[in-house]
Amino acid sequence: MSESNSTPMMEVCCAIIIQGDFVLLAQRLPGADQELMWEFPGGKVEDGESLTIALKREIKEELDAEIEINGQIPPTFHQYPEKTIRLWPFICSLQSEYHPRDVHSLRWWPIGPKAPEELAPADIEVWNDFIKWYYENPPAKG
Repeated sequence: MSESNSTPMMEVCCAIIIQGDFVLLAQRLPGADQELMWEFPGGKVEDGESLTIALKREIKEELDAEIEINGQIPPTFHQYPEKTIRLWPFICSLQSEYHPRDVHSLRWWPIGPKAPEELAPADIEVWNDFIKWYYENPPAKG
């Protein structure tokens, strides 16, 4: 998607949290934009925040968890009617237990070409980019 349009640009970061052959997805709260859709956890980057600080803050707020950032895949752009977001995806691992706080539900989804149904529009391209990255960079087994 082109960066040039008339809607405001919002910087958003998300964590692709891998555990074994699964990734953690969060379900948006009822009443929120795109309510009850699934997404990679994360959120808006506040003024003056780095992407990684914003991501760690958002994961603490949503999941009450600590993460380690292990890599990054290229950002994607998605235009909604009222805004455009640039979504910065990071490959992460959990460093603590998690307890959902600012999400409706969590689930572990198997890593593979089949994207979850009800995945938020901005996260579909992230899913596809992640799957490509994952198969090009398979985790060490054993």
